Formats: sequence, structure tokens, C-alpha cells
Amino acid sequence: ALRLIVVIGAFALSLPVGIPLLLPAAPLAMIFAIPYLFAGRAAALSLRRERTLVDWVRTMVSRMRRNQGIDVILRDSGLHPPFGLEYILAPLADVSLLIDEALVRTADRARIPEAEMLVLALLASRTRRQEDLVVLLEQVVLPVMEAKLEEQADALEAMTQKRSQAVAMSLILLFMFLALIRVDVIRHGFATIGGQVLLVVTALTFALVLMLVSRLYRVSTFTRWDLERYRQELRGLGSV
Repeated sequence: ALRLIVVIGAFALSLPVGIPLLLPAAPLAMIFAIPYLFAGRAAALSLRRERTLVDWVRTMVSRMRRNQGIDVILRDSGLHPPFGLEYILAPLADVSLLIDEALVRTADRARIPEAEMLVLALLASRTRRQEDLVVLLEQVVLPVMEAKLEEQADALEAMTQKRSQAVAMSLILLFMFLALIRVDVIRHGFATIGGQVLLVVTALTFALVLMLVSRLYRVSTFTRWDLERYRQELRGLGSV
């Protein structure tokens, strides 16, 4: 719905200008601009979800220290998940799934490296001494998750600043163009073939700059683990 509104608005603004190229170009540019504009918001939501995940691990460790079983904690987390993790932890509430199967599905839903690392630790250690699992989570998993979280926060801050600057520059150039295009001589010049070619070259150059900024300041991706294969191997060894 948002894309449709923006496209219609761009088309309506370009219609009175009188430059044929702008009629398809303006809506098309808006279609590609929307994901760029909202990428920071999506990354911020992902970062918030990762913080909630870290808090959940701390709560899990605290409950294990009170001698609650890890399987009971995991099932209860699926039934009463923290706010923001409802979708991710839902498989843990499915009693038709084994705990290890539910953990793999949880990581698949999370799609973040911290969740995969946590599931790897739980798959490998949850059937052993619970005290060892507590030590593993406290001294290895949580510090790594917190360090990754800080790294992601720094990357998000840098990306947000650069994209905000790019958006501000884009708006300034847009207003300058709209002001200049009201002059008859300039408008007629851009209406010619040569003027429209110049518009295309300028737009492509600007889009290339924005793409380079996006690639330089983006939240890093990660390589996915084959957790299902790892689970099957552990099950074959009788470790889960």
C-alpha cells in the first residue's frame, strides 16, 4: 500500500512538469528508493530482537541456577515468550516436536548468527551436566553475543548516519530541480532528447553513489550453519 501511494504521488508530481521521461522514471525511482529508505528501520528492529534474545539467555541461565531443567525452561519459553520473540520461539511450544527439532526451527526463524550459535551450544550440551551448560552460556555464549550485539549497533549507527545524509542530499537536489524546472527555458531544454539523456546520466550517477554508500555502511551478513545436519549427527551419536 505504501509503495502504491508513493508511486502515484511521484507520477502526479511529474505530470505537470511536461518532461516525458519523468512520467515513468519518477515512479520507478520511488519503487527502488523505498527499500533504501526503510533499510535502517528493518536493521533497528533486528537489533532490538537480538537484544531481547540476549536478555532471554540471561533469564534462562538464571532459571537454570535455580535448578530448573533446561527442557522445561525451553518449553515454557515457547508457551510464554518474551515480547518480540513470539514468532521465533513458537516451535518450542509445539509438543509434537522433540526439543532438538524445535531448537533447529527456532534458529531457522531467527535468521541471526547469535541464535544459531546459541542453538549449537544447546544441541551439544543440553543433555550433559546442567552446570557445564550454565558455564558455557555464561562464559562463552553470552560474551560473544554481547560483543556481536555491540558490533551490530555500531554498524547500524554508521549506516543510519550515512543514509540520513544521503536522503537529505537527495531532498535538497530534488527541491533544486523542481525550482529550476519551473523556468521555461530550462524545462524546454530538458524536454529535448539531449536534455533527457542528461537526466538519465545524472540519475544513474546519483543512484551509483547511493549504492556505494549502502554497500560501505551496511550491517554484515553471515554464513548459515546446517543445524539440521548437525542435529542428526548428534542424534546418531546418541548425544541429544
